[in-house]
Amino acid sequence: MTVDLWCSPVIFGLTDLRLPIPYGGAVHLFVCMYVCILSSSKQELAKKLIGLSKPQADQSGTRQEMKSFWSGFKKDPSVKEMLLDTDASKMDAEELSEVLSLLPEWKGKRILELGGGIGRYAGALAKQAEHVTTVDFIAEFIERSKENNKNHGNIEYRVGDAMNLSFPEKSFDIVFSNALLMYLPIQDIETLKKRLLIWLKDDGYFFFRESCHRPSGNFSLQNNPTYYRGPHEYHDILWSSSRNGNEKWEFRVINARSLQCYVKEKGNRNIICWLLRKCKQGSWIEKVSADPMESLKQKLKSKKTILQLVKLLGDNCATILGCHFNKKHFEKLTDQTGQKVLDLACGTGSADLYIEEHYAADVVGVDSSCDMIEVAWEKKSQLERDIKICFEIGDVIKSAYPTEYFDVVYCGQERMGVQKKQSFLNNIMIWLKPGGKLFFYEFCGGKSSEDSEENYLQILKSAGFTELSTGNESQYLIDKLAGAKRGITEKKRTYERYFTEED
Repeated sequence: MTVDLWCSPVIFGLTDLRLPIPYGGAVHLFVCMYVCILSSSKQELAKKLIGLSKPQADQSGTRQEMKSFWSGFKKDPSVKEMLLDTDASKMDAEELSEVLSLLPEWKGKRILELGGGIGRYAGALAKQAEHVTTVDFIAEFIERSKENNKNHGNIEYRVGDAMNLSFPEKSFDIVFSNALLMYLPIQDIETLKKRLLIWLKDDGYFFFRESCHRPSGNFSLQNNPTYYRGPHEYHDILWSSSRNGNEKWEFRVINARSLQCYVKEKGNRNIICWLLRKCKQGSWIEKVSADPMESLKQKLKSKKTILQLVKLLGDNCATILGCHFNKKHFEKLTDQTGQKVLDLACGTGSADLYIEEHYAADVVGVDSSCDMIEVAWEKKSQLERDIKICFEIGDVIKSAYPTEYFDVVYCGQERMGVQKKQSFLNNIMIWLKPGGKLFFYEFCGGKSSEDSEENYLQILKSAGFTELSTGNESQYLIDKLAGAKRGITEKKRTYERYFTEED
């Protein structure tokens, strides 16, 4: 395994903005074999929301039309009809296994399944759950589910419309939904969200899987009432909008990712699963407010600030470091097209879009910031071609990927302690193919610092990496920042109309 380490005084990457220069102005930069001191005064980041497109209005349609559509498959329902795919038998086991692997611990839990169909998941969940309530509006599907799961005595079956259900407050630990929301208009999803927050126990989970942009199966369908939304639209409905209300509870996104079995078997990156957690309104903000640096970090990752920075600095392949940096360093990482690339802390995906376009790479970009990925999803949805990128929400420290799957791992910036770095690098070694390459850049300290170059090199060696090399990109970054500052100054009056006193 080979690794390149490139260091920078502020945490900007090949992707997008990460962190500002720490308070105080003086930054110790240790790169290659040199120590660089960079002085910087605090800069006021002008901010103004420049809105991206809202979810498109739903097509006309009613739940009765949806019921009529699915009634056409009730004569002899099987997995093929549930997946609307003639290849369903090949996909079934692999899809089932992967979806279950994305769920939180469900042993001994009470689960509500919406749109349960013929019971593919109800039976699997019932093996460990305390109780499963499965609901579907097609009676024949429920009857088949009873037949398929007759050995499980802890399943309650209900025929009914998900929008007409009623349960006591805090009845369930987990609500599971497989391809339901794509059949509901936006207003119904918003209503269902409020009900789920009532039905779920405190800290309970809502898991759902949807086909985005296009169908997952190959059935030729007539009068298909499905809403093939973009993932950013679900995100906006279920998470972003909840932060602006007065409700006591909200959903927080734990992760969102494409089903890899569909990527592998069908080249379809648009089958996406979300895991949301019920939490008190604003509780995640309260946790970071005590740490000024963490609070500023979260603010910089908010969608509002992201869009403001795009307006100020532009949004080519990489807002701060630019295409030159991508081209200069990525060419060292790959000697052929079509390689699999993992971008950890991908931001709004600018680098991934560049890499996919110029190197025909198959890219997975993951970031813990929901707003960053929402912007990335929106960018992707605006492209006319089908690109080979999966954007995912998740904690890069806890991410899980197949063994020996990636040719290149690029790590933007995840600040962590030495022990976490060691564990993180061990995971990357598992994900990389033999001979794979790791590239990352880091904000380094002096020789006595935990974040010194010597410490990094030792950690990398301990993880099993060889052929280590480092480089100094300080001056390039300083020049880019200076250029950005000049551009903002020159266009100050143009930008003033976008900003309020509060900003």
